[in-house]
Amino acid sequence: MYGSYVIPLLSIRNWHHSRHSIQISASAKTRIECRAVAGLHRASPSAALDKSFKVVNRYKVFIKLSEILARAGIFVNRFYKYFFRRVHRVTMVKTKRNRKGGLAMTQLEKKEKAPEFSLLDYQTGRLVSLEDFRGRTMLITFWVSWCPDCLKDLPKKETFYQATSTRDDFSMVTINVTGREGDPDDGVRFAEEQAFSFPVLRDQDLLTYEAYGCNSVPYTVLLNRDHEITHRFDDKASFMDIALAVEQMLHKK
Repeated sequence: MYGSYVIPLLSIRNWHHSRHSIQISASAKTRIECRAVAGLHRASPSAALDKSFKVVNRYKVFIKLSEILARAGIFVNRFYKYFFRRVHRVTMVKTKRNRKGGLAMTQLEKKEKAPEFSLLDYQTGRLVSLEDFRGRTMLITFWVSWCPDCLKDLPKKETFYQATSTRDDFSMVTINVTGREGDPDDGVRFAEEQAFSFPVLRDQDLLTYEAYGCNSVPYTVLLNRDHEITHRFDDKASFMDIALAVEQMLHKK
């Protein structure tokens, strides 16, 4: 009969002790946290120094990683130049930069074979091909009627054409990029208004323009007697640069 009373008494005793233990543990934890917080406020100079060293070491690691990334960038840049020269076989040996920092003129060391074309000359109504100018130095200018730079460049090209049209070792043609006109016939109407005497060929949309790697208008390329591209001139190149390049080319044997 006593056994039924002993078990509840033991349970009550165990519950009291466990509750007391919990209270002690909670109070002990609070004291430990308070001491830890107090210890932070009373950190020794050596601890602060250690913390400073850790910060410095982290910055050293960051600087080291930056140096590694910079060297990697230099390596990638050199590899790209090597790849560009070996695969594409084009080396820019002489360049002239415009005011915005872009390349206005590029002279190529490794010549590019000029793409063939056969385009309609609106003035004569016949097809004109690159083969028609075999053995001649050539100047080819791509243009559109709405371009302000073309409006400045083409009158100078007209004067240049009239001064060189009698030469048998040099020819100049222009190509109207119909694919960049609002209307494909805008270039013809503009050429008629300006009464240009130089040949005006009509591109087949953007076919010849893209084949010659043009990226602006006006865009001019100079070909040697073997019809290899030796110079490229973008929309920021001066007419004087073009004229000097032609003169140097014609004086080469």
